[in-house]
Amino acid sequence: MLFNPQESIDLHGYTATFIQYAYARIQSILRKEQLSALPIQSPLLPLEKALTITLEKFPSIIEQACTEMSPSVIAAYAYQLAQTYNSFYAEHSIANAESPEKKTLRLQLCQLTATAIRNAMNILGIRVPERM
Repeated sequence: MLFNPQESIDLHGYTATFIQYAYARIQSILRKEQLSALPIQSPLLPLEKALTITLEKFPSIIEQACTEMSPSVIAAYAYQLAQTYNSFYAEHSIANAESPEKKTLRLQLCQLTATAIRNAMNILGIRVPERM
């Protein structure tokens, strides 16, 4: 195996930098938008649901990584979560959501995603930046 320094910092590849960039993007959104406490009663769109399902897997991923003694399980999960979030972000406006309830839902998804990414990366001993 050859180490390629250029590939290791690729914002579009299977790298920590890709995951860190997703985290920094979420932090930027959360700095700009206020999360309100509106009750959410709207059905989930497909990418909102996909992100929710991916987030729900985190506890079982940690358990699997511990059982298998394999941190790569957590790394793969963090990458998948960042990919799912990026698809969600590309498809759905957060600041200009269709309704205040959708905006609240999407900001909550952002917050939960950031927390999961930060926790996964911390387990791996990798810091996540607030800005990039």
